[in-house]
Amino acid sequence: MPHGRRQPVIDNRAVEKPEILSSHNKCIHTVHPQPPPSIHPSIHPAATLKTSIAMDAFEARLQFTARLSRLGAGQQAARSCAQFALKHKEFHEDLHSCILEQLATVPMNTRVNLLYFIEVLCEQGSKTGFDGYTNMVRKDLLPIFDAVAPADGSGVANVGTARRALGNLLEKNVIDQETKDTVDKLLSEREAESEAAIPPSFHDDSTQKRKFDEKTINQRMNEDRERVPPPSFAVLRLFPLPPNIPQATNSP
Repeated sequence: MPHGRRQPVIDNRAVEKPEILSSHNKCIHTVHPQPPPSIHPSIHPAATLKTSIAMDAFEARLQFTARLSRLGAGQQAARSCAQFALKHKEFHEDLHSCILEQLATVPMNTRVNLLYFIEVLCEQGSKTGFDGYTNMVRKDLLPIFDAVAPADGSGVANVGTARRALGNLLEKNVIDQETKDTVDKLLSEREAESEAAIPPSFHDDSTQKRKFDEKTINQRMNEDRERVPPPSFAVLRLFPLPPNIPQATNSP
């Protein structure tokens, strides 16, 4: 470079200033998260699940029939079954038909359990202000008791228990006196048949077979102990103790 010529000075501030100004003039946009779109209740997953598991009349019949088929003599079992029926009271006609179907097919001991369940169902329905089941029971009362103590003699041990249940229905205003008298007449006919069904005494050499085996008798007596009100002793009347067994006497 020739001596004496000055090198031009470049003012860097003029170059940097626009960038600085540009950086100060930049608009900073803050992105705020948007709320999720509202979901209509009809398409909400929980609502869809609830709708999909709603019980229909067919499913209610299946579950109720299963409960009735294994109904025991305890009051807790009867209350639990009654709660199910009242929870699905919109199907009361279908569920009542399940009771009639079970009365025609289950063993005789279970039919007594169903009879006491009907009493509990009517009582619980009255407390909740729903009379649908009570009205159906009133309409079909005679077929119900006919199934518990049929004319073929297979339910002669149920006559006394059925009469006690009939009195309970009258006391709880499920039926009136006229209806009770009609059913009581039917039970009196069955009771007359039960007298003829008493087996011969144990010392008799007759080959006539006993109508009930020992297992059935013991099961019935055990179930009677679980029931409230106190059980009838129809089974003991049908199978009295042998005359050669001495009766218990009070010691002086």
